[in-house]
Amino acid sequence: MGKPGYFSGIRRFLKTALLADLGIFIAAGLICWFGGWLTVHLYGHSLMWAGLAAILLGLLSVPGSYETWSFAYQYALSARAKNIDDYTRQRSKDASQSQAFFLRMVVIGVVPTILGTLLQTVSM
Repeated sequence: MGKPGYFSGIRRFLKTALLADLGIFIAAGLICWFGGWLTVHLYGHSLMWAGLAAILLGLLSVPGSYETWSFAYQYALSARAKNIDDYTRQRSKDASQSQAFFLRMVVIGVVPTILGTLLQTVSM
């Protein structure tokens, strides 16, 4: 089995984003249904907030990755027996993963935010 191609990675990312957005749409709909908010305007409002919450969740993953690059942290790691190059590679990998998660959550959160804003505008 070979390495997955560039387009299969994009296709997998879009499939994941689509499923996450579908989950956000269903969750917002259920919250509106059980909360008694049965207008399109209120559904758009809940979609907008759910999308912004997804973006915020992604944003919260980024600062922790930058804290690990402080000098004091690197010095403490270098006092151990492991090679500092291994720690640097690991921290770089962790930082890129948290930034990728942030970008993924931005893509996932933008769709319900825009659709919710449009629904609010149209229903006024």
